[in-house]
Amino acid sequence: MRKSYRALAGTIAGVLALAISSPAVASESVNKPMIASVGTPLILDNKISDGWHHTEGHWYYFVGNYPVSGWLEDAGKRYYLGDEGVMITGWMQNKLGEYFYFDASGAMTTNKWVQTNGRWFYLGDSGTMLVNQWLSAGGHWYYFGSDGAMATGWAKDTTGTYYYFNVSGAMQSNQWMASGGQWYYLNSSGAMLANNWLQSNGKWYYFDATGAMLANRWLSAGGQWYYFGASGAMASGWATDTTGTYYYFNASGAMLSNQWIASGGQWYYLGSSGAMMRNAWVGNYYVGPDGAMMRNAWIGNYYVGADGAWIASGSGSATQSIVNTIGGQCPAYAPIKGNQSSMIYHMPEQRFYNSTNAEVCFANQSDAIAHGYRKAKV
Repeated sequence: MRKSYRALAGTIAGVLALAISSPAVASESVNKPMIASVGTPLILDNKISDGWHHTEGHWYYFVGNYPVSGWLEDAGKRYYLGDEGVMITGWMQNKLGEYFYFDASGAMTTNKWVQTNGRWFYLGDSGTMLVNQWLSAGGHWYYFGSDGAMATGWAKDTTGTYYYFNVSGAMQSNQWMASGGQWYYLNSSGAMLANNWLQSNGKWYYFDATGAMLANRWLSAGGQWYYFGASGAMASGWATDTTGTYYYFNASGAMLSNQWIASGGQWYYLGSSGAMMRNAWVGNYYVGPDGAMMRNAWIGNYYVGADGAWIASGSGSATQSIVNTIGGQCPAYAPIKGNQSSMIYHMPEQRFYNSTNAEVCFANQSDAIAHGYRKAKV
């Protein structure tokens, strides 16, 4: 489940070009155009004093009767004057591609937030706009992408690690995030977990390469198979997958296979795929429709004893088959009636067969004899 990460819209040039060409939008935070228009060169007939002068709707700084251009530091603040000496306000990009912001007074902004076109930017110590950088402020972490805009929602840094930022831009951490129908987890550093385990409230969860929590899915890890149910929690003990097939997982969550499992007073067998077997022979044992090993029962023409093992008819074994009665009568496959008190058995053709209330039944005389019974005389 891939995250619905929204690409950070636009480039720095695209965002700020709009601001530069539209003074009304650019002034939403500072109430002044971002960049002053440059007029014709200023020609002065009389010498004027060095310093700031306002003329023809613009501010200039004069030294020796000429307007200064480029960077200027005055009274502890920095300013930038264009090629014709016009003081800049709003955004300015230098030849290195770095962005700066100058407030309504023309002073360069440092260590402050600036909102432009509904997006937030931050100017650092040197006055440059943060790009692909983190900022710790007010007890929260913020991230600024390649266009310098503060991240909200899902975003990744230059290492390719995903983070989530709330509507105010604050990075989230140590919490679950539901997004696009999937669940994700942000660790203590805020990084989204991917290809990793998480223990939460005593249960184990796993997140795939996209960061999505596994739910109703298998995981092969370290030579073992694990299963995660609808809640995403790792299975242990008995569990079914989406096909309704039963599997058994040990305390560490690893699926067991090719072995018997004792559970609830019954025995079950897990095949090579780990699936619980049903209606099948496992060596000399048979597991029924519910997967439990059958005892003292016929399976077709074969009989399994009290221990579940198949008993070969006529073997003379002390564990030779005894079949339970049905309402005092014997089934067709084991018609010989036995009385436990007298240790006598009756054949169907004998005189007292029909009037005998069977307590046990046998398939053949050798089985009855093997259990110490003797044949009735008539």
